[in-house]
Amino acid sequence: MLTAQRFVEILRGHERFALGQADGVRAELRNENLSGLRLPGINLSNAVLSGTDFSGCTLTGTDFSFADLFGANLDRIDAAGATFERADLRGVSMRGAKLRDTNFRGADLRPGGRRVSRAWSESGKESPATLQGADLSRADFEGADLRDANISASNLTAANLARARTRGTNLRGAVLADVNLAQVDLHEALVSLAASRLPANLQVVLREHALWVDTFGAEGTRASLRQFDLRGIDLSGTYLSGADLRGCNLAGANLARAMLVLVDLKEANLDGADLRQSDLAGANLNGATLRKTRLGAARLAPIDIMGPDGRKTGQSRVSTADKAVFDDALLSEANFSQAQMRESSFARAIIERAVLHGADLQGANFEGARLLQSDLSEARLEGARMGGANLQYANLRFAQIAGADFANATLTGADTTGTTLAK
Repeated sequence: MLTAQRFVEILRGHERFALGQADGVRAELRNENLSGLRLPGINLSNAVLSGTDFSGCTLTGTDFSFADLFGANLDRIDAAGATFERADLRGVSMRGAKLRDTNFRGADLRPGGRRVSRAWSESGKESPATLQGADLSRADFEGADLRDANISASNLTAANLARARTRGTNLRGAVLADVNLAQVDLHEALVSLAASRLPANLQVVLREHALWVDTFGAEGTRASLRQFDLRGIDLSGTYLSGADLRGCNLAGANLARAMLVLVDLKEANLDGADLRQSDLAGANLNGATLRKTRLGAARLAPIDIMGPDGRKTGQSRVSTADKAVFDDALLSEANFSQAQMRESSFARAIIERAVLHGADLQGANFEGARLLQSDLSEARLEGARMGGANLQYANLRFAQIAGADFANATLTGADTTGTTLAK
């Protein structure tokens, strides 16, 4: 067991080592528990600190340059103004850390092993370096290797990421105001570049929301933008799962590829919005208007409900869009399987090759809609208005169509097995 006296001796010996003195000894503090200590301004450059627990430590101005911190725990540290230049930070955890003005130039934050309690994980799976929710404002990551690192919900205001490697880096919900991304390729990173152009106060809301989602409500705050006027805003690729957007005016907004799982968009105005490839699993769109909205390849399928431990609870939630208006919308290849969309209107909508398997579409209006090659198998279409709809080669197997009106509908090549249309 490391005693306080021995620890002081190691620090003094390392200080002499850092100064190049003959009697200096490099500090080797592998897998030690140093949590909660106040160690501001000390020199630990080139020290061996792999697997060591620094959680909750005060490390302001401390020098960790070239240090081996492989798999170390630095959760909730205050290391404002510290230096981690060229340090080995593979697999480190820095959740909730204060890292303002910190230097990470050339640091290695790729995945690596991480200590669990006093033992190393035997799963064989490398853990990503984690800076989730950290304050990294004005931090310097120039040339750092951030591949696969988790920096979600962090504050990167005015940070320098020039020439950083970011393949697979998770930057969802991060505040990117005034960040330097010179010579950075973010195409393979999890990030919304549109978010970096949003007003700073809205970026903070998205950051707090991302932290709330990722910690299952333990940290952060759920985004509540109820009845906000966000017409024409660019939220493409943003992380808004579970947000409260009831009554929000998002007409003409860009929400392409946005994460909107379990989002509440009840009575929202999404007319003309771009929601292509967005994930709306379990979303509430009851009473929303989506006239001429683009929802190509969007997902409105059921979602498994997860517990606080991140495990499935055995419950699921379907997407709902009762009495919503999708008139003239572009919905090709969207996934509406098992969605509840009673009395909604899809007049003249383009819904080709879409999946509506098992969807509840009772009383829905599909007059003049194009449903070519769409899957409506086992859907509930009682009382639906299908007049003039084009259902060529659609799958209607075992759909419930009692009271539905198919007057002038085109059913060439449609599979109507198990329905009264097959007679």
